[in-house]
Amino acid sequence: MLTQHTYWNLDAFSNPATDLIFDHSYYMPFSQRLLEPDSSMLPTGQILSIPAGDINDFWSKPKLVGADRDNPLWKGNCGAGSDCGGYNNYWIVDKPGSKAAEPVATLSSDWSGIKVDVYTDQAGMQVYSTYWAGGMATLYSPFDNRTT
Repeated sequence: MLTQHTYWNLDAFSNPATDLIFDHSYYMPFSQRLLEPDSSMLPTGQILSIPAGDINDFWSKPKLVGADRDNPLWKGNCGAGSDCGGYNNYWIVDKPGSKAAEPVATLSSDWSGIKVDVYTDQAGMQVYSTYWAGGMATLYSPFDNRTT
């Protein structure tokens, strides 16, 4: 089982405004679908399409990780059986072979100017963020290849 649990805070907890990553921009241009989770965040086997503008839409354009904190769907999005607010979903990567040299995900911070591109040849990525782990938000994406 390929996995990588890299937690990113591109501001290195130095941003005077926040130590969270809610103001980091995230983009997954090849991920218009995700695996439906049950209340424990285990995949049901159903594949869901993500409409543009949805809380889980990171494909139509880059979006701040915390952009949907006021959305009623925020609570429970990372665990329907809890009050967890954020992301804990498996996005499917539908990347055509002709786009092999393009990243499947990009995380960036305007404050630090740092950007991370994620490349993979795998079928999907788990993305996790939380606000309840010691006051910090984290984001990880399993991948098997490289980041730049």
